Amino acid sequence: MPAGVSLVADNQPLTPIVNTLCGLLMGTEIGDDGIIAIAWCVGIVLVGYFWSKRPFSRNSTAPVAAVATK
Repeated sequence: MPAGVSLVADNQPLTPIVNTLCGLLMGTEIGDDGIIAIAWCVGIVLVGYFWSKRPFSRNSTAPVAAVATK
């Protein structure tokens, strides 16, 4: 494999997650795959959270229109 493809293939999140689930369901050893799977899941959630929060934080700094009261 080329270097870039090999780097992605060696460090992708799907294999540790699947290995952990298979190990837990079959009652076999999961080794370090459980920690790696949890780290990937937490990392993906944090990236998604901050990425989705960014557009909303830009809108919250806009001035609020004055509300007319009677």
